[in-house]
This record gives sequence, structure tokens and C-alpha cells, in this order.
Amino acid sequence: MSDEQTTAFHRIKIRVAALIFDGDDVALIRRTNDRGVDHYSLPRGNVEPNEWL
Repeated sequence: MSDEQTTAFHRIKIRVAALIFDGDDVALIRRTNDRGVDHYSLPRGNVEPNEWL
């Protein structure tokens, strides 16, 4: 593997997300940006080195 290819892999982050249901309800995270607009996303986070998925 070349140095350029090795460097590219250092920028890759593994992330996980979850769909959480409670009957017909779904858990979402609400974030409001600096313009006051709400955005919704799944609960998620980064996977740290040596951490189980």
C-alpha cells in the first residue's frame, strides 16, 4: 500500500446508528442549527479503536 493510500484510511471513521422503536414511535435526536432550523437524526456515535460495534 502506498503512503497516499495509507493516509486516506486514517481519515475513515466508523460510526454506528440505531433505529429505536416503541410501538409506532421512533426515537430521533433533534438538533437546532444557528439559524433556528430543527434537524432530526438517528441516535449515533463514533466507534473508538478496539470498541465493539
